[in-house]
Amino acid sequence: MTTRPAGVLDELDGERPDQPFTVLAGGRVVAFAPAAGPAWIDLLEALGWPPSFMKWFGPTARADVDVIERLSVSQMRELLRAWRVHHGLCHDDREHLRLASMLSKKEYRAAAEQDLWEVHHLDLTAEWQSRRWRRLLNLLDGLRRNSHVSEAFAMDEELAEIYLEHEHDGRGQRSENSRKYSEYTAEVELLSYAVDRLGELIVAQAMGRGARRRKVEPMPRPQTALHRVRQRRARSKHQYTVARVFGYVDENGQPTGRAPGDVPQK
Repeated sequence: MTTRPAGVLDELDGERPDQPFTVLAGGRVVAFAPAAGPAWIDLLEALGWPPSFMKWFGPTARADVDVIERLSVSQMRELLRAWRVHHGLCHDDREHLRLASMLSKKEYRAAAEQDLWEVHHLDLTAEWQSRRWRRLLNLLDGLRRNSHVSEAFAMDEELAEIYLEHEHDGRGQRSENSRKYSEYTAEVELLSYAVDRLGELIVAQAMGRGARRRKVEPMPRPQTALHRVRQRRARSKHQYTVARVFGYVDENGQPTGRAPGDVPQK
């Protein structure tokens, strides 16, 4: 028996923004307007509020409107989800807001326009107006480190201020020093090994002249999912061992009721 793949493939199959979106309800085939057309702010409001959705994208014939208005809340929610998928929109409207926020700054918009044309030969204005925002956001998020968008992020002082504020209060996420796997070519790998060996050679020569030994930090490498899972399992095993030694859990990993700071009874 063949296991059916995840629903994401059904979504890819259902993403057809160039075709009309229709549903069968109450024995009637009801057509809805495409996502492209109304202003972007009206689209965002419609995605979060069914009455606005019906106003901007719903059917116009009175009989069709009556059929849709008789749908239950769960049916209306499923209809909205299917309409999103059909027109290539994101599931989470926070992603739409992130895209709109980025393109609202002229520096980012200019950078995105250059990257989309140079890398994918796509026009930013056409992609935005077609409302295929899921694809547009994936293309921009997937740009390489030497892209114009990455440069715009790096030169944004307002973004740097926000990052430093979050770093100061502990909310900033400090990522480990690593490379993107898609940028780790054979040439980069060989150069990384060469730089590591050169650093070791410099340290060895310095030690031969009486200098203190220094640790050579290797050049960053990609961190795969296998590496992260191994680290997570190692931390979990270490935490379990510590908890067993101090009697916080029993041999089955269940809490014993003892907490750090408790004085053992004699």
